[in-house]
Amino acid sequence: GAPYGSDMRLLVHEAETPAILYGPGDIKQAHSTDEWIAVDEIVRAARVVTAAAARYLAT
Repeated sequence: GAPYGSDMRLLVHEAETPAILYGPGDIKQAHSTDEWIAVDEIVRAARVVTAAAARYLAT
């Protein structure tokens, strides 16, 4: 489990669907007044999610 809330719990507990929580940024900054994410982190996360989806859909 993670020390913070996420809507992923709805998939896991209510829909009984396995899920992975992944994304750019630092959880310590999330929802703070000065929250920000570097563009390179967003680009990297988009590439990872795209590659994972492509591998999943190819099977």
